[in-house]
Amino acid sequence: MGELFKELVEAKAKFGITTVQPNRAIKKCKIRNLRIDYFLGNAAVILSVPKACRNCSKQGRCADDFVAQIVKKYKERHKEFEDGFF
Repeated sequence: MGELFKELVEAKAKFGITTVQPNRAIKKCKIRNLRIDYFLGNAAVILSVPKACRNCSKQGRCADDFVAQIVKKYKERHKEFEDGFF
């Protein structure tokens, strides 16, 4: 994934893979856990959309929720660092 986005991603961006849950407000989604690749930078979060979400009309709503989960998990795991994410 790094090769695909190397021109868009800042040097200090953090790459990771984590498990997220679809937006809890969307009751019709039967998927509960998705593994997602991401880059977390000071200016943006870049996600690779899971295959299960690619044809879903609610993709944008879940993407916002994915970003919130990723930032929260990152902050919990790296309390000693002050990266300034959100």
